Amino acid sequence: LWAHGDEAGYLVRPGDTLSRILIDRFGHDAPIEQLINQVIQDNQQAFPNGQARSMQAGRRIKLPDDRSGRYGRSGGVRDEIYFFN
Repeated sequence: LWAHGDEAGYLVRPGDTLSRILIDRFGHDAPIEQLINQVIQDNQQAFPNGQARSMQAGRRIKLPDDRSGRYGRSGGVRDEIYFFN
């Protein structure tokens, strides 16, 4: 994950899938299909045939901004639960 100004993104590694990147960042409750379409549209250079399966390792992809929390958890933050006796 990388950030530059207001832009957040991800450096694609071999074996990565777009759905896994988005689930890790936004959570299982996020509208993954909608996010996939947005990421492909915003990063056409990383998806040669316009399909998620064509994502190229080594490319930096811009991810949607979710500071508003509209897609679920924001910025890959994980919920933690603590129990005290």
